[in-house]
Amino acid sequence: MPTMTLSLSAETAPETYDAFPEDGHITKDGNYLIEGTTTTGIEIDKSLTVHLFLKNAVISSTTGSSLFSGKKAKVTITAMEGTTNSVTNAVADVNAIHIKGTLYLNGKGTLSVASTTKGGIKSSGYLGMKDIHITVSSVSHAISGEEIYGKDVTVIANTSEKDGIHAEVDLDNTASTVYTYDDVKDKGYVRLVSATYTFHGFGDAV
Repeated sequence: MPTMTLSLSAETAPETYDAFPEDGHITKDGNYLIEGTTTTGIEIDKSLTVHLFLKNAVISSTTGSSLFSGKKAKVTITAMEGTTNSVTNAVADVNAIHIKGTLYLNGKGTLSVASTTKGGIKSSGYLGMKDIHITVSSVSHAISGEEIYGKDVTVIANTSEKDGIHAEVDLDNTASTVYTYDDVKDKGYVRLVSATYTFHGFGDAV
């Protein structure tokens, strides 16, 4: 098993935030405060580095994933201390949170994620968790990524069909794509350190 390190952006809020767009579509790198109710969902363009600070945020969407990013994005979601935050989704065949890049979850607050059609939290790459209290209710995998590392976290996962925490290599299956051993050797692992994890569901806990 490879040695995994936790690389999370700072949990401390900046002095000022970038302006959060009214339509929820983020097109620039930055730090964004998400407070109150957002019903348009949040979409992050590919290759951006974005830090979302959740302050009693209620995020949902009627058209797709409630929190989504394009490929190669680096997204940090911080549940601010003393806050309760939720991301919910009922759109057919989409994950509530789907980051097509790297996802970091941290903060001293709580985050509840629910999907009635597919998975809860999915990262197409590395997924790190630090300090945060997370509850996920979903049909498919509650939390999934290529490589998953959590430290000092509390995770409660409830699924009706698949796994609680699920790591796998997310490959491009087109005929022209060739992968070497080095491409995949450090992926497909889960490591939890000083964590409390509770699973109720159909599939495997991990």
